[in-house]
Amino acid sequence: MLLSSIFFAAVVAAKPRVFVLTDIANEPDDAMSLTRFLLYSNEFSVQGICATTSVWLPNETHIEQIQQHIASYAEIVDNLNVHVAQDAQYPSAEELMSKTYAGYPAYGVDAVGAGKSSNGSTALMQAVAASDEEIWVTIWGGANVLAQAVWEYEQSQSAQEVENFIAKLRVYSISDQDDAGAWLRHRHNSIFWILSVHGMNLYTIATWVGISGEGFYPFDAGGPDSSLVTNEWLDTNIRDVSPFGSTYPDFEFIMEGDTPTFLSLIQNGLNVVGKPRWGGWGGRYARISRFDNLWVNAFDSDVVGQNGGNFTSSQATIWRWRNAYQWDFSGRMRWSATDKFSAVNHNPIVVVNGSSTVADPLYLTVNPGDVILLDAGATHDPDGDELATVSFWQYLDVSQFQQSPLATPTLTIAQTGLSATVTVPSLAEFTGTWAAWMSGRGANENDTSLHVIAEVWDDGVPSLVGYKRVVLTVQF
Repeated sequence: MLLSSIFFAAVVAAKPRVFVLTDIANEPDDAMSLTRFLLYSNEFSVQGICATTSVWLPNETHIEQIQQHIASYAEIVDNLNVHVAQDAQYPSAEELMSKTYAGYPAYGVDAVGAGKSSNGSTALMQAVAASDEEIWVTIWGGANVLAQAVWEYEQSQSAQEVENFIAKLRVYSISDQDDAGAWLRHRHNSIFWILSVHGMNLYTIATWVGISGEGFYPFDAGGPDSSLVTNEWLDTNIRDVSPFGSTYPDFEFIMEGDTPTFLSLIQNGLNVVGKPRWGGWGGRYARISRFDNLWVNAFDSDVVGQNGGNFTSSQATIWRWRNAYQWDFSGRMRWSATDKFSAVNHNPIVVVNGSSTVADPLYLTVNPGDVILLDAGATHDPDGDELATVSFWQYLDVSQFQQSPLATPTLTIAQTGLSATVTVPSLAEFTGTWAAWMSGRGANENDTSLHVIAEVWDDGVPSLVGYKRVVLTVQF
């Protein structure tokens, strides 16, 4: 316990508040996602887990399946706590059980209005109102519990109080799986909402299917490493490595379609909470316009696939990280099997220019033509493992404001061991385009940043990754 605290204390971050809405029991993937969520629950301030309906489960909810998962979690949470810092401990099973709810058992907006309150909608309303902090509502099925929570609040509060309530919401939904989400956005288009927009049930073009779905949906053939999302791999690396693996069923359609909603909230040095355009394990999304707050599919360009080809798609914004998020999951499942810190692997701690926090990037201000040094010499591994791979690379897609990568300033990165020299192109090298890029990016998000990712893998079993994002804000 003491050993883990020493090694991890420097990277502990404030936890985002999270309230999960799940149509668990409609198919196995919600149960799969819940298993992973519980293994990462120390990363969040869990406000509630609520069973809901959806287009696939229109008239019933199954809180008992959530409770069964938490009962299994109770058997291994003490083991998990050995592997994290004292101030990043996992919630107790008793706490999570007390925050388990059910929504009204009807489809969509039929569950919204007078007489439709549930302990889930009331708990969500109270969680939003209880703090000035934002709250992430991750929607794995239908949105009617959120819609009812807002409706309930509207009945007793002033317009200004409702506006303040709405401003705290951060929603990431796995497409629209009922009509309540569209109903709520129509009434309150200022809600911060991450969503793949498409016809009902037409999931092929959704970003989130990049988590594992290339065998079921026709996208990016030859790109993702499909071996990491087979039931055979999951047997070997998830189900069979810990008793808690028994909570993880075989998939029916795709593995864990709901998981991207919380992957982006895991503060690992790459993900930046509340910055969907910056990308990370949960995918990359862009805001449609300044007239609403809807964040929809973006894409990454020229992502190198398993077959050596280059892929450009919204799904690639997730599957490009598959090696990382799958082995990290396996690593945490192994934590759950032992109370000995030395028996399993832990992520390397990436330190760049003295900054080791995983919650925030290292922010630097630069001018065209500047040369900066990024020094990761203090990077270390808590298990004493070798740092097998250290790389500094530009996440170019984050800075694009149109499809052509030629319209985005490209950094020159010269790496030597644990450090890299980064050269920002000069005005002469980027003449005629700097102004267009500054204007385009500024108009889009008031964001004129270039991003470098320091990525470090150890040589433990399984090999695990750590990151540090460096954000270079360009000024003239």
